[in-house]
Amino acid sequence: MELISKYQAAKFQGEVLNMKQENNKVKDELKAGHSRVRELKFEVEKTLARLDEELGISVASKSIEPKRSTSKARIPLRSFLFGVKLRRQKPSIFSCASPALQKQHSDLAAAALPPEQPM
Repeated sequence: MELISKYQAAKFQGEVLNMKQENNKVKDELKAGHSRVRELKFEVEKTLARLDEELGISVASKSIEPKRSTSKARIPLRSFLFGVKLRRQKPSIFSCASPALQKQHSDLAAAALPPEQPM
């Protein structure tokens, strides 16, 4: 008994070949990105050395710690990158009660609001 047909084997082999080609493309892009990062790092080091000579300060030797913001309105990195999941509204206490009680509750809520007065 044959586990998979020749057609399925050929199809699977084609998919594997496509995946290999895609991996090679990604590998090439990563290599290009890595070389670009190395170039940028070299440029930054060169610029820092030039600034050190011009200004007479050593930026690389000082331990400069980034100042942390004391404000509480920070966005978590995960939320920034992947978006924020909206939280569902909690169901009302009256959602498990009978529809008659829900109607009474809505009438009470409407009655609690003061009528609008024209100006």
